[in-house]
Amino acid sequence: MGTTDDHELHKTFSHEMGHNLGLLDQYTPVVPGRNIGAWDIMDWDDPLPHALLVHRMMLGWVPPGWLRRFDFSRHAPIDQSVRLSPVEGGEPAPGTYAGIEIRIADGFNYYLEYRNGEAPDIGDRHLPVDDRILGTDVASPHAAPLARPSALLLRSDGDDSGPVLGNGDFYTETDRSDPLFPTDFRIDVSGIDGTKANVRIRYGVNARPDPSIRPGLAGPTRPWQSPDIEIRNAKSLANPAWHNIPWAGHPNTIAAQVKNRGDLNAPAVRVDFSVKDYNIGGAPEFYLGSAIHDVAAGATVEFTTSWVPARTGHYCVVARIPLYVVPTAPTVVEQTELNNLAQSNYDRFNAATASPSTREVTSCTVTNPYQQRTRVFIVAGKTNPLYRTFG
Repeated sequence: MGTTDDHELHKTFSHEMGHNLGLLDQYTPVVPGRNIGAWDIMDWDDPLPHALLVHRMMLGWVPPGWLRRFDFSRHAPIDQSVRLSPVEGGEPAPGTYAGIEIRIADGFNYYLEYRNGEAPDIGDRHLPVDDRILGTDVASPHAAPLARPSALLLRSDGDDSGPVLGNGDFYTETDRSDPLFPTDFRIDVSGIDGTKANVRIRYGVNARPDPSIRPGLAGPTRPWQSPDIEIRNAKSLANPAWHNIPWAGHPNTIAAQVKNRGDLNAPAVRVDFSVKDYNIGGAPEFYLGSAIHDVAAGATVEFTTSWVPARTGHYCVVARIPLYVVPTAPTVVEQTELNNLAQSNYDRFNAATASPSTREVTSCTVTNPYQQRTRVFIVAGKTNPLYRTFG
């Protein structure tokens, strides 16, 4: 039985039954090049495709044990191969899985499934391409900050085979769910023969160095300091109460902890140190010194320089790693330079010791970075109960 537009009633019925079971339309809003189309009954029902793997999971048709799961939110290097059975076949054969779930972040997953029309089923007989691995991007409504269907095809930027993969095809992207630590991700497909497919998952194994330093937050009581920068001097070494507090007019050591988060050694990493008068509107940095050390993959190495503050005040100490390139292999560049800068603000100094107590004065320079006249309001305050503040 068909309708006047030759659209069979059983296809429409299958789509509407999906709604009754809690599934949502996938054809709207339109996302150019990424809507699911004829891969899922909840998008284009006319060719009568089966439901996506994620929809089968929602309906309870795919038990958790049928899935191979990876969690990219842990940032652990992964290089594993998984054998998939056609999802249309139901329970996977021994040693295989019905699909792969990749956790990118809470409420945001990728899914890989092997689609191959199976006789005598009438569904999945007119897939866009048969006998392929299909990759989808699935986000819960609360996780996506834009209007989109819950399921989309994996994106393709033109340098890979896209979201539909056959033998010898690959998909690649950079995972930016953590903006400070973007990580390369690759899928390779082989061995498709109608009964199984081999899928290799690689994440964070791109053989590149990544010297990094954390910009903050050092802790609830140190919101404007990096956990990887510390000031040391004779008083702080003798008395822990002065930990990470500069001593005006005396030698101080600035120590920066640099970690290589890549999987390739990083010889001759350089850290440049500088200091600036912290103020409203910006200030020039004054160079203090540099340190160069080798940082093995996964290791943390300390870099140091010296600083003698001329007076007490409010200063910003900066540790910066210039874009890192392996000296002996100029084509090998670090994974990202977005984690190459850290700074810590210091407004409490170990000043003169006197009895009775002395009144110390600090200052805040105010500049106007704008083209128009600007009004700035300055309010004096304190967080240390041992001090009184006058402004």
